[in-house]
Amino acid sequence: MSQQRKLMILMRKIYKQIDFYYLLEYIPLILLFLAIYDLRIEIKILLDHFTFISLLYAIKNHPLAIFIIVFYPFILKKI
Repeated sequence: MSQQRKLMILMRKIYKQIDFYYLLEYIPLILLFLAIYDLRIEIKILLDHFTFISLLYAIKNHPLAIFIIVFYPFILKKI
């Protein structure tokens, strides 16, 4: 195997690793967007007519979205 071929293989491996770590930076932002998108109807209901029952309903039926929104600052600190 030629030296140039080995260099090309090494460059591809490095490029794939860089690309993967570049994507890791956007995962918390994507999670936040999906959490808000999941709660869009409940947010609309809460903005129109706020009641504690509707707030409890949103928390009860969308626990993962609420968890992501509440702990988003801690998720950003870890990455």
